[in-house]
Amino acid sequence: MKNYVITLKPTWLYQIMHGGKDVENRLFRPIYKGQSLVGKRVLLHCSVNENWQLVNHFGIDSRLIMPMKGMICASAMVSGAIRVKNGKLERFGIGVNDAIMYEKSEWYRDGYWGWILKDVFEVRKVKAKGRLSVWIYEGDVQGVLL
Repeated sequence: MKNYVITLKPTWLYQIMHGGKDVENRLFRPIYKGQSLVGKRVLLHCSVNENWQLVNHFGIDSRLIMPMKGMICASAMVSGAIRVKNGKLERFGIGVNDAIMYEKSEWYRDGYWGWILKDVFEVRKVKAKGRLSVWIYEGDVQGVLL
């Protein structure tokens, strides 16, 4: 079984884990080498880079973010994706009614593919070097999942 991973900025990962962020905006659909990630669980990795203006904007205590940096911290189910481009709603692996609902999410940004994340939970933190796009975690997943 492949363990798919996406790397996120600390502020966004924190918001997914604790702030109700249910949409992750990406430039691409949830696909890895031709394989759809819809209906699959992905691990969420915390980037070592941060935009501290975002941290301040959301009022997050930086002491909560620092221990997550460079770690796989959570897992989520990718339930589909949406994109609004030139006023047209596109959907990937999701029904029309759900697509319309998530289009209105405060977290969705027009022009991007909004990956819809559900069933998010924390995992045992594991240090890992992140990568751009989707990548595979080669370590023992039994050591990650709680």
